[in-house]
Amino acid sequence: MSDKNNVMPNNLEAEQALLGCMLIDNEILPDVVESLEESDFYQDSHKYIISAIKLNFAERKPLDIVTLSDRLENDGNLEKAGGISYLTELVQITPSAANYSHYLEIVKRDSLNRSLIRAAREIIDFSKSSDDSVKSVQFAEERIYTVSRVNDTSSVKDIRESNALDRVFDKFQKLSEDKDAFRGVPTGFVRLAKVRFDSPCRASRRGQNFACNEYSGKCGGQQRACMRGVLFGNARGSDCSKTFMQYCGSEYGKSSFW
Repeated sequence: MSDKNNVMPNNLEAEQALLGCMLIDNEILPDVVESLEESDFYQDSHKYIISAIKLNFAERKPLDIVTLSDRLENDGNLEKAGGISYLTELVQITPSAANYSHYLEIVKRDSLNRSLIRAAREIIDFSKSSDDSVKSVQFAEERIYTVSRVNDTSSVKDIRESNALDRVFDKFQKLSEDKDAFRGVPTGFVRLAKVRFDSPCRASRRGQNFACNEYSGKCGGQQRACMRGVLFGNARGSDCSKTFMQYCGSEYGKSSFW
């Protein structure tokens, strides 16, 4: 990072190393590309390069000097990116992609600091010309929130920015067409099938407990063995299984469970 007061935070070496890592190891692209934007890079040539890399990645094309230079040339940005010689240099100065996460952290850190500096300048300019303290505070909060929101890497997202609502509507649509669409694997037990839950896994556990409770006294308390024999067929013909079958037939009648 430069110590000059008039230069925004940046680390040219980290930017070069990160781009070089992506060129020599395509396996790291999913971890890196989706977390980067053009504005994360300070040098203009690097902005053109990362933009081309993201386009190639989105189209599922392999990434190397040839494919990258071809993309840049087709977009008319090859010379702006430094030419083929600079792309070759990026590969040559990067011995390994093992430390790509550290380079990514440095680039993102400097990008965040630049965003904060720009936001602070806007807050200063607004505050100098504002005659309303409440509006000044609101403006400052909005600018800082915008920076923190853009750089938020958590998995929590605004519902309006996700496809959660679409998934819910799709589920309702499927349920309207088929009421059994999300009921899981049929057990073969009529009474158990009438017990409906929002989770097939929980329904399965609830069904097992229901069946065990019904005949636990007939199986000598060996509920786990009973369930394996009756529900999963691992002990078919066992005494426990026979006990359950006899119990169901005598207490409920075969048609009530099957």
